[in-house]
Amino acid sequence: LKCSGEAAYSTSPQSCRDLKMRGEQKSGLYLIEDAENNNFSMVSKCDMDGPDYNEVGEEKLGWQHFSTGPSRVSFVVWNSAIYDGPQNDTIQFDEIGVNLGKGFDTDTFTAPVNGVYEFSFSALSTGEDGHHFTIDIMVNG
Repeated sequence: LKCSGEAAYSTSPQSCRDLKMRGEQKSGLYLIEDAENNNFSMVSKCDMDGPDYNEVGEEKLGWQHFSTGPSRVSFVVWNSAIYDGPQNDTIQFDEIGVNLGKGFDTDTFTAPVNGVYEFSFSALSTGEDGHHFTIDIMVNG
């Protein structure tokens, strides 16, 4: 047996096939970068039982399955440009990737159904000389 050539797959997994090409052999749920939505992670169900690497079963479940309640509520937002707003101002997000349940509007999320919600946030400061900033996530404020 003689092998030659190089396997072609993306550096960050964007499909179940990419995972299998990296050596993953167990079927199950995996976080995969969604190239159609700015590489945000989404859940995919991967069937690794096939005999080769070209036909790998994949069912994209999306972000909505992070919700534990009966209703599907999820949102992903970001700014496409550098935000340099005034102090004590509300951040206006100009890109909405997902808005299941229609709970997010420009700068405010209003829970469309009762339940427990989880929020994740990240920011980057590029200022110099002790520059800092504070972000407050307000409940009913």
